[in-house]
Amino acid sequence: MVIEIRETATEIRRLRPEDAALYREIRLEALQHNPEAFSSTFEVEAAQTQAFFADRLAASAVFGAFRLGDLLGIAGFYIQQGRKEAHKGVLVGMYVRPVARRAGIARRLVDAILAHARQHVEAIQLTVVSKQRGRSSPLCRPRFCRIRDREERAKRWRTLL
Repeated sequence: MVIEIRETATEIRRLRPEDAALYREIRLEALQHNPEAFSSTFEVEAAQTQAFFADRLAASAVFGAFRLGDLLGIAGFYIQQGRKEAHKGVLVGMYVRPVARRAGIARRLVDAILAHARQHVEAIQLTVVSKQRGRSSPLCRPRFCRIRDREERAKRWRTLL
């Protein structure tokens, strides 16, 4: 699929169950192209039906960036479970298609998540996967992120022998 980025407005909005086909497509692309950044795997989610993705959208807060009807990026949010953790939310599942990167879409998705989170939690957490050791995402610095911890090899996404 080729998506051409033009000088056209990008709409950021919460995804709805009727967006399930578009969401499934970009989510599987994300899992295939950047497996290190996600807890799930392409194989697990590719086996799921469109109804599974519609149910996920109905039960959670996932935002999408649309331009001319194309879904270019996604980011999700959930609230921690349990009485002692319910004041914290987590930004998850963020992905922007390569053709749409460096166009401010990731920042706008984070802004949408933060606006939503402010209505529900006191703090938001995220995990940034960096392929370059010791570097954090430029999206996080210095705007609103504070690095509290670094976890080496936090996710195993390749089979180790």
